[in-house]
Amino acid sequence: MLPLNLVAICFFFSFLFFIPVINSDDDVFLMYQLAGGFGELPDNLLHYDHILHPWLGAILAALFRWQPNFNWYTGFFILCQYISWVMIARVLLHLFNRRSGLAVFFLLFLLAGVNGLQSLNLTSTTWVFSISIVISWIYFPRFVIIYFFLLLIAGSIRLQIPLIVTGLFISVQWNLKKISWWKSLFPLLAICISFFLLNLVQKKYYSKNIHEWDKSESLRQDLFYAFNRPKDMDKPDSLIFQNATEKAFYERLFLFDEHFPGRKRLAEISRASVRRRDLSQKDDLGALYWTWVAWRLYLLYIMIAIILALHQRVLFKWVKKIWFPLSGSIAFYFFLFLFFKFTDAFFMGLILIMAVQMVLFWPVSFQKKSLIPAFLFLLPIAWSLNRDIHIDRQNREYNRILKCGLRELAASKQYLFIATGDAIPIKYFRAIDLPAKNSLENFIYKERLLTRSYFNSLRKYGLSGNFKKGITAPVLRFAGPYFPELLNWAGADSLVFSATDSSFHCLEIRKLLVK
Repeated sequence: MLPLNLVAICFFFSFLFFIPVINSDDDVFLMYQLAGGFGELPDNLLHYDHILHPWLGAILAALFRWQPNFNWYTGFFILCQYISWVMIARVLLHLFNRRSGLAVFFLLFLLAGVNGLQSLNLTSTTWVFSISIVISWIYFPRFVIIYFFLLLIAGSIRLQIPLIVTGLFISVQWNLKKISWWKSLFPLLAICISFFLLNLVQKKYYSKNIHEWDKSESLRQDLFYAFNRPKDMDKPDSLIFQNATEKAFYERLFLFDEHFPGRKRLAEISRASVRRRDLSQKDDLGALYWTWVAWRLYLLYIMIAIILALHQRVLFKWVKKIWFPLSGSIAFYFFLFLFFKFTDAFFMGLILIMAVQMVLFWPVSFQKKSLIPAFLFLLPIAWSLNRDIHIDRQNREYNRILKCGLRELAASKQYLFIATGDAIPIKYFRAIDLPAKNSLENFIYKERLLTRSYFNSLRKYGLSGNFKKGITAPVLRFAGPYFPELLNWAGADSLVFSATDSSFHCLEIRKLLVK
């Protein structure tokens, strides 16, 4: 009962002092699709490969149909995070004595738990869920069947992360020798095969139920890699883009027409503009510097752990065990940094992995009569709380901006708004906000453009999928900055942009940020 009550208290105070928000465009799209927030019935056709499997989406959509006055999407993630921290607390109380276990748990929760609740999204939830399952499997292997099904649920939320976590903890299992290899080999193979089959079913389901889903998913994946890998800043635009209009559409992600610039042309642009990181480049060194700045708090935790190890005379024994699993996590971090996008959620996930690895290899509990651990822990606790307060202030401000935009959209149902960029921050929804009461049926933003899920909204306003023909329709309003290239491409004399219409105050984020 202690882990259940302990985590319940931590969650209670987290929700009492901080507001949990969804801070991801993808998550807001998924939540609205599941909840019917786009003016349609809740459904599980979520378009994304590797993310939120249709079987899980079907359950959440059914719950939204049954009771739309509860946010089942955020409720599910909070439940997963609660179960995760209960399992982590159980392992820590098994590993240390009660006093030391509680101290380590509170530090880990301040390090990653509060942040995970402040920034609710499927990625951060899957990280902590997967980590808790794997370490519970290592220390309590008799419940292997339960852990297997929990990992399937984690893989159904976001497929890649349980595989990453399992791989990064193989060296931990090897050193701790809690499970013999021959006993763990079959479950690991079963998990890999099950994940492959899960993804195969997901692709088949979407291909059958979403027209040309494979093409739209291919387009979205191409854009993901193009926009989240370093650009070749030294290459002239004339070697990448055919004209200024093509460049403007590409940089704004304003790609509602698959024939402009076209999937083939888009691939050519990506190949021409994307480069691999080179740490001899000033821009890449700058990115690495800001990464180090972001690591300052976590480096402080490591320094304190080293001081404690020296104090207890276990430094050499601890470092000898921890260097191999820790180097694997750091190597994976640099792999992502060099070749892929490295989001805050991935960053926090790897930080939590490294913190848990360091704790699992700690040789002894803290000395009961020593005040040094308590004194040293005051600094990271204060720093962590200061960081959480700063994040909470940012969350509240962006939630205010979002609510302002939603009110203006609700008051302008006679118009269909199309975002020409990140005009409204379609994220920072509070966990208790309801899609059904914050409808986006008259707003099309980039996630809906990229997933080709906006056609029903067009038909409701008497428009077809050919934007070029209907772009001057009186019902259309463009939410965001003035976009002259759009006029040139459409051959129109004028379009209504929220940035140039004084009657709109909340549909242009730049105006709000100035206030």
